Amino acid sequence: PHLRADTERANRQLEEEEISYRSSGGDDQVLIIPIVFHIIHDNGPENISDEQVYSAMEVLNRDFRLLNDDVSDVVSEFEDLPSDIHIEFRLAKRDPDGNCTRGINRVETSLTYQGDSQMKSLIYWPREMYMNVWVCADAGGAAGYTFLPGSVDNPWMEDEDGIVLLHDYTGDMGTSNVFRSRTLTHEVGH
Repeated sequence: PHLRADTERANRQLEEEEISYRSSGGDDQVLIIPIVFHIIHDNGPENISDEQVYSAMEVLNRDFRLLNDDVSDVVSEFEDLPSDIHIEFRLAKRDPDGNCTRGINRVETSLTYQGDSQMKSLIYWPREMYMNVWVCADAGGAAGYTFLPGSVDNPWMEDEDGIVLLHDYTGDMGTSNVFRSRTLTHEVGH
């Protein structure tokens, strides 16, 4: 019950912030969200290239800015819903200590086959400053997963906040493909 109450409180707060943002003219601004990819690998195909990460970023930004080519394919019942939501994601340029970064970290470990909390605990950047994405070999049978915002709004869950993706559902090239490329967009939607 306390988790449900926390989730409802977080959702209300998010709605209030959205109303405040829109009333302050926020719709005319583009919100930039720094993102960091933690490539958790065991020297296998899950150690994706920087180019594959860049392609994931391109797909994500195209979808969130409504610049994707398949907008005309939206089912008629939903055709009035797609919109440019004025959010862009950019690879982080500074790490939490202020040092220059490419926004891509690589950690070699067999925990890539677990894709769980223990794997996430290897490297995590503060959620107040970055969106964390962990790329791995196994995500517990899913193409990717994340927790709803309210469910990680507790001190013991803060370092769980982020997205876990299978390497072959990241971007539209390398170990992935066009048909699997929107898993990150889907998870960010949560």
